[in-house]
Amino acid sequence: MPTDPSSPVAPGEIERLERLVRTNPRVVSFPGPLPGLVPDGVHEIEVEAASAEDAHAAAREWPGAEARGALVRLRATAADLERASHPLLRDAAHALLGYVASEFSGPLPLRAGRPAIMGIVNVTPDSFSDGGRHLDPKAAEAAARAMIRAGAAIVDVGGESTRPGSEPVAEDVELHRVVPVVKALAGAGAALSVDTSKARVASEALAAGATIVNDVAALRSDERLGAAAARAGATVILMHMRGRPRDMQDAPAYEGDVVAEVARFLRRAILAAARAGIPEARTWVDPGFGFGKTRDHNYEILQRLHELRSLGRPIVVGTSRKSMLARPGGDAPAERLVATAASTAAAALAGAAVARVHDVAEIAEALRVASLVRGGR
Repeated sequence: MPTDPSSPVAPGEIERLERLVRTNPRVVSFPGPLPGLVPDGVHEIEVEAASAEDAHAAAREWPGAEARGALVRLRATAADLERASHPLLRDAAHALLGYVASEFSGPLPLRAGRPAIMGIVNVTPDSFSDGGRHLDPKAAEAAARAMIRAGAAIVDVGGESTRPGSEPVAEDVELHRVVPVVKALAGAGAALSVDTSKARVASEALAAGATIVNDVAALRSDERLGAAAARAGATVILMHMRGRPRDMQDAPAYEGDVVAEVARFLRRAILAAARAGIPEARTWVDPGFGFGKTRDHNYEILQRLHELRSLGRPIVVGTSRKSMLARPGGDAPAERLVATAASTAAAALAGAAVARVHDVAEIAEALRVASLVRGGR
């Protein structure tokens, strides 16, 4: 992907991110309940090294560590690892500290475990849940303002359905749907996100007042999108998706660990964004619930969502009304409010920073209780 020369990456940033991709550890399990995670706790860690030789060298330094190929498994505190001589172990300490760090910089304050709410406004005739309800710009604006009053910190405006089996729409159609709504909401009291994989749609929405680009294709669909977001100084949400919306649910399968594959994909996406001129600090990550995944894949990711915090970036979750939440025998998407609240609260306890939802007021209550469970206020 070409790098935009007008938004160069800081000196050494590419090299640092390339090293991150090679050596950044991912936390695979923890003793005790998730809300009890603390920097000085003993955590079980898996470190992915650049080579088997490097992994074995690190393992020899740490009592009880086990090396398998380029992977090292160990138990330690971040403070102990910081004092290690091998750089791989010190990298593990920094990643672990990043995991438990609560604050993120960006277009609005984010805190891991206390998600900001992103309200969904689909200006489409065919989205799986609210298709047709907000196709008129005035209806979309009214819905968004109601979400802001109910507690949405972000409004995500999309003009192209990405439901399973959907086909892309023409660029001009998407522009006609999205840009008037973004313009109408500028200054409405929430950060504005444009849900698109097209560079021109993103550019015009950003010029109209959006500050976030939510790309289900993680900059892979339109090679110009990264540069466009970089020029505008936008934050970009990088989502994992297997395949494309039209075919992503055609018997999705993973050869190994689905969570590990999602984490590897997102690390590479962060690096690709940096090469396009988007600093790591302006990237968020989304595991892509329902995008190229079976029901079992979705629940494994939700059960182990905390592992993705080792990426050190805010995690966006979007389970709202999706088929993974359907009752046995089936139900309509709008009937999945309670299930959405349960899954979103679980994601909050695992450290999610943004919850993308249709039902803002109700999910705000679920997240208020989840925050109390974590010891918040």
